[in-house]
Amino acid sequence: MPEITSRDQVQAKLQEFDERLDGALAATKIIVRFQEDVAKFVESIQETQEVSSEIQWRLQHIQEEWEELKAGISETMEHTEESQQKLLERFDQTKAALEMRFNEAAQKLHQGNKES
Repeated sequence: MPEITSRDQVQAKLQEFDERLDGALAATKIIVRFQEDVAKFVESIQETQEVSSEIQWRLQHIQEEWEELKAGISETMEHTEESQQKLLERFDQTKAALEMRFNEAAQKLHQGNKES
C-alpha cells in the first residue's frame, strides 16, 4: 500500500473508512431489525400453533360427543322400532280378539233371533 503523505489523501482515506463504517452500521441495524422481525414472526407462529392446537382439541372433543350422540340416537331409534313393532303386534292381537268376540256375539244374536 502506498504511503499516504498528503493531508487530502489522509482525509480521503478517513472519509472512505467513515463511509464503510456507516454502511456497516446501517447493515447491522438492518440485520438487528430483521432479527427482531423474525423473532416476532416466530412468536406469532407459536401463538397460532397454540390456538390451532386448542381448536384441534376442541374439535376432537366435539367429534367424540357427536359419536356418542349418534350412538345414543341409533340405540333409541332401534328401541323405538322394537317398541313400535311390539305395539303393532299387540294391536293386531287385540283387534283379532275383538273381532272374534264381535263375531261370536253376532252369531249368538243371529241365533237368538232365529230362535225367537
